[in-house]
Amino acid sequence: MFGWFSKRSWHPELLPALIGKEGELVIGLTNVPCLRDEISGDRKYLYSDFGLEFLNAFYDAVGGAKQAQSLLLAGSAIQGLVHLPHQLRIGVHMHGRPSGSVREFEADIPDALTSAFDTVQLRPR
Repeated sequence: MFGWFSKRSWHPELLPALIGKEGELVIGLTNVPCLRDEISGDRKYLYSDFGLEFLNAFYDAVGGAKQAQSLLLAGSAIQGLVHLPHQLRIGVHMHGRPSGSVREFEADIPDALTSAFDTVQLRPR
């Protein structure tokens, strides 16, 4: 009745570019896969473990927090590919000034990634 209880229809979508910031740290992502409801436009992660798997693979792609912080402090930008199951490859670009300690910097990365996902309202399942 009135279409209030219609079943959601999720379809795969590939997001071309996202940018997230935390302080002076900027992280760009390309080709982020997700699912989108065709009626509401809501987006959610492609699968339930996507967030954790992505974060772990992100650290691998940038060489770990300590190495990434050193490169950024030297004025370099970091580019790489995040490799996930199902042959998913997400492009990564990171630049800017990291926080002072490795521990703070390591905590800023998930915040910047969340900021990027928030730009398109991409949420966990």
